[in-house]
Amino acid sequence: MVRSLARSAERPAATRRRRPGGRGRNRFGVHLIVVKQFGLQRSGTNLLKALLEANFEGVRPLGLVLGDKHGPAEWQAISAWRFDPELRAKLDLNDEEVEEILDKAARRDLRFVFTTKNPISWVISYWRYQRVKNHAQPPELHWDLCETCLRAWRARVTQWLVFHQQLPGDRSIFLRYEDLLCQPSVCLHDIEQRFGLTRLHTELTTGFPQRTRRGTDAHHGEDLLIPDRPFDGSYYTERRYLAEYPEDLLRRVRARVETMTAEHPDLLPLVRLD
Repeated sequence: MVRSLARSAERPAATRRRRPGGRGRNRFGVHLIVVKQFGLQRSGTNLLKALLEANFEGVRPLGLVLGDKHGPAEWQAISAWRFDPELRAKLDLNDEEVEEILDKAARRDLRFVFTTKNPISWVISYWRYQRVKNHAQPPELHWDLCETCLRAWRARVTQWLVFHQQLPGDRSIFLRYEDLLCQPSVCLHDIEQRFGLTRLHTELTTGFPQRTRRGTDAHHGEDLLIPDRPFDGSYYTERRYLAEYPEDLLRRVRARVETMTAEHPDLLPLVRLD
């Protein structure tokens, strides 16, 4: 977990008592907690969505609703966002829930989770994704591609950090993809304490099939899984992705990352792999 980014905050204690229905409650009669997700492509946003929905009462993680989860985080855009009729038709939201989400956005009554991945592994992950997306071998891994990815990583993550640092401490949290794979229960516990969430069960649910995840706000549970596409998390946790780099290219990428963290020290906790 990125401890240095976890600003101190007075965290409300979670309660296990269901409240009666009314404004701010969803169809199940519990308090609706809107969690707006932002994250890099290939950084576990769909895994986190599945974990949040499986573990906490009344939580509604949003990826595309209130803005693209891979885009910038800006209050003006979030508050002005409206449901596209086509998207609205795909979501399992009733009219009251739609109204409540928009009302919470207007009143800035949202929680935010930002998910990042180490930039050295993210370059490889994005490069490998091209093979899946284009149904072909990925282009040759070369410096121009790496530099483009690193610039995109720095621009997006630094913008999220600025937004995150302007929020109250109990409204926003950063997670590293590496921690989500290695310590999912720790990540969930930190989110639970930060946001004052209520567990659905005494024990946290962290075990999920090793399958690649996809999805939009219309996908939940097993619908997030791609059955015929296995996922091996150890590829990242054991850092086997480093073998994809030619030695000279890896040196250049590491040097660029060191420059990035020297220019933006707040990025350092997100880059470290220990």
